[in-house]
Amino acid sequence: MAVAAIPHMAQIDRLHTSGAWQKIRDDFHATGDAAMVQRELSRVIDAMAKQAFSSTLGAAFPQGVAMLAVGGFGRKELFPYSDIDILILLSDEKLSTSIKEPLSEFVRQLWDADLRLSHSVHTVEECLVVHDQNIELNISLLDRRFLLGDQDVFRTL
Repeated sequence: MAVAAIPHMAQIDRLHTSGAWQKIRDDFHATGDAAMVQRELSRVIDAMAKQAFSSTLGAAFPQGVAMLAVGGFGRKELFPYSDIDILILLSDEKLSTSIKEPLSEFVRQLWDADLRLSHSVHTVEECLVVHDQNIELNISLLDRRFLLGDQDVFRTL
């Protein structure tokens, strides 16, 4: 599969200096509503991850690649400074070599935006096997949520 060039994109705002972060923080101090923090922080980080994916992996692979929120991020249970657990789901193993450059740019953008990214890349087939050596993958898939990319790959999972 030929890989499209990764277009240059404007930098994603840094989370902890953004207006959205300030509003979440101010609203929490005013109300004490932790559920609002989880909901709004998840919404903001969803948007940041989608922006990074669209300009990197999504641009290079319009088919065969999906981005999923897993674990606490999949449940929309984020607190300030939570790890952001993202699974990049591939339709098949052939994509794993050609995905490296756009994946590196995707990860860089989210790290540069102050996110504590914890990502993994797996094929649908790999996700369907219970791994004694990587049970964390299987557990994280219990709380999975489609974010962006090829919906057919997600539906296959």
